[in-house]
Amino acid sequence: MKGQTFWVYKCNSRNEAYQSGWGDWRELFQEGEGRWGGLWSTKHPRSREIIEKEMRPGHLIFCYQTDRRELMGICRLVKFVYVPTGSKAGRNLYLKVVEHFKPPVKIHSLKRKYPELKYVRSLVSGPIQTIS
Repeated sequence: MKGQTFWVYKCNSRNEAYQSGWGDWRELFQEGEGRWGGLWSTKHPRSREIIEKEMRPGHLIFCYQTDRRELMGICRLVKFVYVPTGSKAGRNLYLKVVEHFKPPVKIHSLKRKYPELKYVRSLVSGPIQTIS
């Protein structure tokens, strides 16, 4: 039996000029499910490739809120929603909450407890990559 595929999806709610998209995972976790991000939300070539070619319904996503440096929980990719026009045109993700961490897990505390996490590319400083 093949193992479960996990992704780390980073969101930042600051709406800085350099961001393609912005958001706060709290919104999705309050709703329980909904459309969240997609090709429009990232400029990073590797993140776009993941969305276009590697992500599949059923995959799990660790939801990381970067501006608060906390993991909010886990969602499952239910399906893709194609939006033909507008600012969110293209392939969008439709997610459903699987586990809501209450309270959210502070990433720096987790890294102090488990130093091996410094080898997880999604959880270290560096070039901005939305999905990894």
